[in-house]
Amino acid sequence: MPTPKKNNYKQHQDFLKNQLKEAQHVFKNIRFFERHVGLFYTVNGTPVKINRSGMSDVWALLKLDDHTFHFEIEVKTGLGKLTKDQKKWKKFCDAMGISFFLVTTNCSLVDQIHNFLGEVKRKEGGEYANSASRGLF
Repeated sequence: MPTPKKNNYKQHQDFLKNQLKEAQHVFKNIRFFERHVGLFYTVNGTPVKINRSGMSDVWALLKLDDHTFHFEIEVKTGLGKLTKDQKKWKKFCDAMGISFFLVTTNCSLVDQIHNFLGEVKRKEGGEYANSASRGLF
């Protein structure tokens, strides 16, 4: 069996795009917002630091009935693992009660959202898991 390759940008972006597309198809009432983090340069070469190191790739809002849920989504491909700064961001999200999904080739975004909705349904006795596919937007 071949050894998995380390991450590359195109593979990461393609995987992210496919995961978001699939989730948008299943959950009509979810919106995704890609987050760009890092050092960028203006046209004249001035460096500009955007966002905070470790922030997740995407954040999302899911509207179900009279509740709106916020998710942070980090995507890893190949041998990718959370960096030290990403672990700090996850810890911050956990402390704030924000769901953090680590999406890999072994665990899809759709599966994680379904699992989350199942937990919410069990905790609150609500019908969120059954209403997730309704187009509420």
